[in-house]
Amino acid sequence: MSRTGRRVFPLLVAAVMVLGAVPAVAQKQDPGPDPALVEITGIEWMQESLGRRMDALLLSMAALQKSGVPLKRTPDQYYKEMHVLLRSHPEEYNSLLTDILARHIYGREPAARKALDALRGPAVPAKA
Repeated sequence: MSRTGRRVFPLLVAAVMVLGAVPAVAQKQDPGPDPALVEITGIEWMQESLGRRMDALLLSMAALQKSGVPLKRTPDQYYKEMHVLLRSHPEEYNSLLTDILARHIYGREPAARKALDALRGPAVPAKA
């Protein structure tokens, strides 16, 4: 191979690789919302990895805090409590994680009840 060939060949390979990648980049589809930022149910939470579970829990905690609910425990404490709660109460599997967390906080943290009652809205009277 001549000296010119040695210089041109790597450039030719690089050009083919770049040009070959352009259509793939152009066809890339929007992946949609980040799965970590989507509300999940109790059963979905139980099936996720540790990182995704913590992401979902932090999202639920942030939603409650933004709504004015005071949270007294750390994310690690809530994580452990949610894990125990969901393992012992499979009837919660179809509920959204934020709802499960809100009910748990309502039962264990009296200071948060007023804010949670305000989120629930006025009680609907039973029909006679």
